[in-house]
Amino acid sequence: MFDPVEKLKEFIRHPSISADSQARAGMKGAQEFVSGLLTSLGFTSEVVKTDLHPIIFAQRGGDASWPHVLIYGHYDVQPADPLNLWTTTPFEPTIRGNRIFGRGAARQKARS
Repeated sequence: MFDPVEKLKEFIRHPSISADSQARAGMKGAQEFVSGLLTSLGFTSEVVKTDLHPIIFAQRGGDASWPHVLIYGHYDVQPADPLNLWTTTPFEPTIRGNRIFGRGAARQKARS
């Protein structure tokens, strides 16, 4: 069964800091996670190479009369510095009450 909270936690665990060249593995992991998730949900997913980080382009087929929706988002985050201001590890999701805390948990990953 698809558990959206577990999926979000899995996504948060990717340290996808686009401005840090040492975070390439985190960027690749986040890209693969998003591409794979979209594919598992029935979308066709294409990874478009760029000079830095690839673009993920996904489409869902169906009746041409259905409404079209464009979603634009980021799969990267800003650095978590200063780390001493974090109560928990930035890329390890933590649930406190009814909220998930972790870098990229709210809004788009790039705007957390």
